[in-house]
Amino acid sequence: MKPILTTAALLMLAATCHAQIQVVTSVVNTGLYNVFEMSIDPADGGIYVDGYPSGSTQLSVQKVSGASLVSLYATMPGTSGGNLPYTNGFTIHGNNLWWNNANSGPGSATELSQTPKTGGAITRNSPFDDLDVLASDGTTLFTAHYAGSLFTVNGVGALTGLGSRRGTSHLTMAAEAGILYVADDSGIYRRNTNGSFTDMVSASSRYLTNGGRMAVGGGYLYVLDRNVHNGYWKLDKVTGAGNFIADPSFTYLNSIGYQGGTIYVSDAGEAPGQTNLTGHIWKSETGYTLSATAAYGTLSGTGIYASGAQASLGVTASPGYVFTSWSGDATGSSNPVSILMNANKTVTAGFTQDTADLDGDGLTNYQESVVYGSNPAVADTDGDGFADGYEVTRGFSPTSNTSSPESKMVIYTAVEIEFGAGIGRTYRIESSLDLQNWTPMETGIVGNGGQVSRLYSVRAFPHRYYRSVRE
Repeated sequence: MKPILTTAALLMLAATCHAQIQVVTSVVNTGLYNVFEMSIDPADGGIYVDGYPSGSTQLSVQKVSGASLVSLYATMPGTSGGNLPYTNGFTIHGNNLWWNNANSGPGSATELSQTPKTGGAITRNSPFDDLDVLASDGTTLFTAHYAGSLFTVNGVGALTGLGSRRGTSHLTMAAEAGILYVADDSGIYRRNTNGSFTDMVSASSRYLTNGGRMAVGGGYLYVLDRNVHNGYWKLDKVTGAGNFIADPSFTYLNSIGYQGGTIYVSDAGEAPGQTNLTGHIWKSETGYTLSATAAYGTLSGTGIYASGAQASLGVTASPGYVFTSWSGDATGSSNPVSILMNANKTVTAGFTQDTADLDGDGLTNYQESVVYGSNPAVADTDGDGFADGYEVTRGFSPTSNTSSPESKMVIYTAVEIEFGAGIGRTYRIESSLDLQNWTPMETGIVGNGGQVSRLYSVRAFPHRYYRSVRE
């Protein structure tokens, strides 16, 4: 079944322009559970979140299971006492969930926490104070100090410095193949695998920082905006060029992730300070348009589909026509036809005239539906006692009972031939235009020993000679 789709507002163009768009669908309705951060498991696509149950200020960890959230940890312990009010980084690395404890509780003795993603004991470590973010490229776990220093994190929470590009007052980052992409108050830069830095985007106070507000994959960076909360930035990971992708479904986005060509975003359903409303985790995918034309039919299945979806395009021929085949980005005569949506697709439906005579009245279904407007399922459309085809051949309307062959009478001239015919003998009557070439009019006339009379119409040949001949 085709999902209900919405279209990225900023990139929406007319379908004929074939602009790339985004298809947004709901992964799970989180209800009154307010998601704060989210991480996508690269191993199996599992979605993990931390956030707040309705009315609570205490964090819990949940996992998306089908269309629901399943609790893994009811509370998340703070640094050296109490429970966490928020995190500054929440990610999956290997088989564990990691999060930054955000200096919760008295002091900051334990800055990082880790625990098996399947559930288990929480281990806390104290590598450094005021860490602001976590990111994993699947091999290495990274973190950063809020003022800009970058680090790797080993399995027991120890840090190794990676240098600093510039001072900042908070940042977010994503990692891929050993490269760190960092968004801060000044824009976006990249730490390369050789330790050098590359500035990518200069944008003061544009990007949302602190925690999981950035993702990377498929050649792009995906970053939340600090001021515009109904969309995200999609930026080329090499050049930094890109677009802001908004959607009316999004309400105050607060986290973003990437997995297998799909962008995931979460929202709480309301802005800070508003009444608690329903939130969602959304799936945002590249979308393609299926457009089609049918000169003599009605189409079903056109529209916008997520990349990789199988569209089902069908057509119902208009009365008087028969569907024959598809052309363009679909071929054959299957109806409906399945089309893989890996690009914008344009299809044309072909038709021919319907030459069947459903009601046996002498007119084809095409003639009845298109030419004369009569009913192809009723032999006498106007109910005047004459078949539609007969009325047409006589010059009358098959759809009006006041236009009927009963209203017309024609008198034609005929010739009567009489000759004597012997008993048991057979004769034929012939006609000629020139008294040289004779054509039989009637043969096998058996005599009765008296006069035989025949009557022939002469309306088709007013000048003609006749004779009778014994056979």
